[in-house]
Amino acid sequence: MLILAIGRSVCEALDAYSEMTREGISATIVNCRFVKPLDIDLISDWARKIPRIITVEENIRQGGFGSAVLEALYDAGITGFQLERIGIADKFVEHGPQAVLRSKYGVDAEAIVHSAKQLMASAASSDTQWPNRQVL
Repeated sequence: MLILAIGRSVCEALDAYSEMTREGISATIVNCRFVKPLDIDLISDWARKIPRIITVEENIRQGGFGSAVLEALYDAGITGFQLERIGIADKFVEHGPQAVLRSKYGVDAEAIVHSAKQLMASAASSDTQWPNRQVL
């Protein structure tokens, strides 16, 4: 599982990594650091190696980091991957404690683990065994 995270979401991805490791899900976490300019070479290299991808951001999904990753992969001619974008739906977000809002809008470690399990289940019929990955 390749988890591409940006900003505060990197901390949530690292928390999810710990839980996924306990559950036997192998993952690589990449701190993408910034959206513009997107590090297309880094993302493309990892996407070619690990075709199950989750993007994580504390922004609106539409037109956000995950969308930029999809565009970059398309422009690079990379196909055959599964991608789940974790972010906030295009609606008003009220103010409140950050941890509460992350949980409410599904941009926390629990949501990442859930998405990873869904991607793994969708690929369960595959005979491919993915090697263990590292946190970058």
